[in-house]
Amino acid sequence: MNIKLIIVSLCAGSLTLTGCSKKEEPAPAPAKPEGSALIDSAKQAGQNAVNAAKDAGQAVADKAKEVGQQVGDAAKTALSGATDSATAKYQEVMAKAQSLLKDAKYDDALNSLKSLADARLTPDQQKTINDLKAQIEKAWQASKAAGSSASDAVKGLLKK
Repeated sequence: MNIKLIIVSLCAGSLTLTGCSKKEEPAPAPAKPEGSALIDSAKQAGQNAVNAAKDAGQAVADKAKEVGQQVGDAAKTALSGATDSATAKYQEVMAKAQSLLKDAKYDDALNSLKSLADARLTPDQQKTINDLKAQIEKAWQASKAAGSSASDAVKGLLKK
């Protein structure tokens, strides 16, 4: 029986030792090599640069749009001012030419109309100028004809 007792004791001891043994934890995952960490860091830096470039590009586009709008507004204002100025000059020259026509200063009237040659005029304004020029030239020709007739009459009286 001693042998049985020793065998049973040994079996019980080995079971106890096996059950109480310290369990081994699984080995930790191998750490990423340094090269992999550098690659990840470079990828992140690249993505940050792309995002910054997108933001900067959008800011530039927004500023360009704003400046373009301001330039357009300034051009509209300048054009409006130029049109108003041309209209005022047109009216002034037309009044002067008509006054000179009434005073029979035909040459001066035609010369005053020449000052509108470089002005940006509407088709109606240009037509009005052309009509006035025609009136001036017609009156001038009539004046010359009347002057010639009067001169001939005076010459005829002096011959007698």
